[in-house]
Amino acid sequence: MRSFLSSHAEMRLRRTLGESGPQQQQYQPMSSGLMDLRSLLQQRSKQSTDESEQSLLLEAYRRRDADQLERLLVSGDPYAPVLSGRTIADLAAAEDQIWVLDRLEKIGYDFNRVNQQGMTPLHYAVEEGRLNVLLKLKALGADPNVPLPSGDYPLHRACAQDKTSVLEALLTDCQADQSVRDRQGNTALHRAILEESSPHILALLRCSDEAALNAQGHEGRTPLHLAVANQNRLAMKLLLERGAFVDLPADNGRTAID
Repeated sequence: MRSFLSSHAEMRLRRTLGESGPQQQQYQPMSSGLMDLRSLLQQRSKQSTDESEQSLLLEAYRRRDADQLERLLVSGDPYAPVLSGRTIADLAAAEDQIWVLDRLEKIGYDFNRVNQQGMTPLHYAVEEGRLNVLLKLKALGADPNVPLPSGDYPLHRACAQDKTSVLEALLTDCQADQSVRDRQGNTALHRAILEESSPHILALLRCSDEAALNAQGHEGRTPLHLAVANQNRLAMKLLLERGAFVDLPADNGRTAID
């Protein structure tokens, strides 16, 4: 009798446990779903807050409200994009707003930090030909040797501008490295010769050492190779006067005078 009761009790206990097991499993997905929903709502709330702060920051910038701008920069994220992936520092550099750079300096802003597009404020200053901004950024510690997303360096980009002032400032004031190369392996001197811009070639040659003068770029060609190929007599004359080597072979084995 005791054995029968014991077995009967055991069966009831197993049924009870068996019923409670599925119930627990049934509620687990619901609990997980609530957690996912809560996380989503928190993310949306943060995104909304960030967008509101960025809007206020841009508004203060447009109004030239320096004090409000600084308060927002201190309380929020100064590196957050405010317009088309650009930060406040990027906008200031592109639009010649040096007063903003002064405020950013006060909060310890890192002017070499790239934005979502891989650009720094100095890149925008060079792209827009903002000489005063370029000099200010250099004083604030900006590095002129950070590559753009395209693989170009500021020196390469400056060679495409009508005036030489930005290029000259990069070379003399910013001490930009002339040995940097684009994705094809060309230096700024190669680029200037390809652009057939005599003023830019002259500016570069004034600061070129022997290594820069004879650098072998795409397909192993030197600046003199390119000048000869383009039949740029002035560039050939300037390069030879500076001491360009005539006997360096390119990848195809040909020298500049072959």
